[in-house]
Amino acid sequence: MMHAEKAFQLISKEGQYFKNRDGNTLYYYNNGNRGKPPVLFLHTLRTQAEFHHKILPYMLDDYDCFLIDWPGHGRSSKDPSQAYSAQYMVQQVIEFIESNDLKELMIIGESIGATGALSIAAKLPSRVRAVYASNPYDAGLVIGGIAGKIVSWLGAKTPLINKDEVRAITKYLIGGGFYDRSKLDDSFIDLISDNAKQEPKFGAVLYSFFANQNSWHTLREKDYAKIADHIKVTLLYSVQDWAPHWVREQNEKSLGGTLKVVKQDMLGHFSFLEHPEHIIHVIRQGELA
Repeated sequence: MMHAEKAFQLISKEGQYFKNRDGNTLYYYNNGNRGKPPVLFLHTLRTQAEFHHKILPYMLDDYDCFLIDWPGHGRSSKDPSQAYSAQYMVQQVIEFIESNDLKELMIIGESIGATGALSIAAKLPSRVRAVYASNPYDAGLVIGGIAGKIVSWLGAKTPLINKDEVRAITKYLIGGGFYDRSKLDDSFIDLISDNAKQEPKFGAVLYSFFANQNSWHTLREKDYAKIADHIKVTLLYSVQDWAPHWVREQNEKSLGGTLKVVKQDMLGHFSFLEHPEHIIHVIRQGELA
């Protein structure tokens, strides 16, 4: 089986670009068994496709895997004139799915990746068969914790707060999404921090994310209940995730599809990096059911 370190390198070096109708591009990496059903991975805010490098090796034999950099993230286009709302970002990924004619699709996502996956499932019932949504970001808050709330609030007020990338701050904020901060790899922080430093439009685009943070809350309200009954939905929550308990309870009651809820203690918001074995186990169990 491919090692996680090798997957990390391949995702970074062997990706391709998909041009959307608006002229912007999505960076994506495709690997796996081309004769098997497709699976799409959607990462968290402020990260990129390498977020899934610890999970990908376990999926390659049984699935045709697609990992995308969300619009405005990683190596995808950064357009300061574009409002990076949840609706815009989801629609760009839908265009990718339809253009590549992906069917019987499984979507795996965490944070905005989870919320986006659930929204896509509601919008593409004929193409999506299963969703594994971990720690959805759908309460109108970009980053958890006191420091994260302050950064989110300031970031929505002015682009100056995010104009210059500071690695130490990025590591502190991302680390706040871990139950065990020792599990946060420096190589991953180096990657996303270096990419931000090399991109002059980074601050303006991140400002747009912050300014549109409540649009993810809107997806929850408009789309979750519309997921068709035939779609298998697994909702995963880390006990130490940032999501308020009232949002968790409402999602458990209102989500459409054939719903299963899985909870895991001693785990934070970035569970795919902190404890990838957990999501791998859940997926295997779900696919055998």
